[in-house]
Amino acid sequence: MMLKSSKVKIFLMLILCLGVLTSCKSDEEAIVDAVNDQINPPGNTDPIKPDPTDPPSGPILGKNRVIIGNYFDPESQSPKKDSKGYSQEGNWIQSSLTGHKNSISRYSLEADARVSYETSKLGQDKYCVSVFQVAHSNSESDVLVKLFDDGNEIFSKSIDYREGGGWVHLGEFDFAGEKKSQVTIERGVFSNGGALRADEVRFSRVKDGFDCLGRKFANIKKGKVFDNKFDPSISKPKRDSVGLREVGTWYKSSLAGFKDSISRYSRDENAYVTYSANVQESSYCLKVYRVTHPNSASRVKIQVMQESLIEEYFLDYSLNEDQKGWVTLGNVNFDTTKPVVVKISKDQGDSGVLRSDALRFQKKSCE
Repeated sequence: MMLKSSKVKIFLMLILCLGVLTSCKSDEEAIVDAVNDQINPPGNTDPIKPDPTDPPSGPILGKNRVIIGNYFDPESQSPKKDSKGYSQEGNWIQSSLTGHKNSISRYSLEADARVSYETSKLGQDKYCVSVFQVAHSNSESDVLVKLFDDGNEIFSKSIDYREGGGWVHLGEFDFAGEKKSQVTIERGVFSNGGALRADEVRFSRVKDGFDCLGRKFANIKKGKVFDNKFDPSISKPKRDSVGLREVGTWYKSSLAGFKDSISRYSRDENAYVTYSANVQESSYCLKVYRVTHPNSASRVKIQVMQESLIEEYFLDYSLNEDQKGWVTLGNVNFDTTKPVVVKISKDQGDSGVLRSDALRFQKKSCE
């Protein structure tokens, strides 16, 4: 009798679950259903699964640095392979001239020779693009360097490989990310038929407040002297001061600058140098160290800017060498919320040599 009674009870419970109650789920199951109803309300379709071919959401990170080089040395017992992405057209010969970090470099004497450096590892970001220049007097005078992103040419530059040497920065560029980025090197239309040389290409991610040469703005509190210390002729050259930038082709001069440091010069018509800084005081006395020589520019323009022009000065650098030294420009008032840029260039039509050395921000008044 007890067995029959139990079966009757179970049967009655099933009837109640099916006919009277909406469900017989446990409390845990009911909670799961309530959560699912909030995510997908009754009557809505299930969420569509993402298409694997869709582009990823958010920025594409990519690599911080990509270096592509020609490393293959047939004379080595265990030669390295060329970097992935490096390719060459024409007949290329291993050179006795070393490249970056004393690696091998190559050259070609063929008119249609060409090299290419390709990568798809860049992120959706700004990168500094640089080529390592192996310089020699018998080299090509018009080396045409082109930069492409996703098949589109975004920059080109002609470089004279007969002088200079080391990393040549093409500039900072925004890339789409995980697309084919490419640098090509070939002869330009004004080729002298010299040896076309190739070594390495570098893509380096640029952080905010930086460019190819490092930090863009110096921080000035009480005072500061900007001085160009870069000397490419020594084995371990010092870097230029933070915030100091040169535009055009510049060379080390035999004329000494502030405290007998090196000074720099350029014969380029449109060359200039800038000193950039963030200031903490509202007023500074500005002074420039003038390196003089009779072949120098006689009308050098010095512009002080904070988004727009604040002050402008003109100095004669074509004096005798013994007249070099500090020249006071004057007291200048600044907005401490904006960066300061001091630009030194030649006035239009001046054919003299442009020279640069040190610039001083002095907290004390000029008087």
